[in-house]
Amino acid sequence: MIPVKKGKNKYLVCTSCKHREKLTAHPKLTTKKGKEKITVIEKDQIMLPVVHKICPKCGNEKAYWWTGGQGDEEEVSEAQFFKCKKCGYTWKEG
Repeated sequence: MIPVKKGKNKYLVCTSCKHREKLTAHPKLTTKKGKEKITVIEKDQIMLPVVHKICPKCGNEKAYWWTGGQGDEEEVSEAQFFKCKKCGYTWKEG
């Protein structure tokens, strides 16, 4: 709500619904600095690239793809990981 002066009267007015309440005392006004933006994801979303890869479980031809390291500290090799878009099966190659 924001303070509004109309003639001799002072009101607090809601910026959304325009509801107003008359002020009878001196209000203490505070201001919040900086607004935090929040991203709302309403359903599970996978933010990975999709490639043409046949799922070994269901035969679907589309899968999510990413890479990751495997092995010990001395000998690390990159592996490719895939997740079927249809059945969700995950497998790795390499």
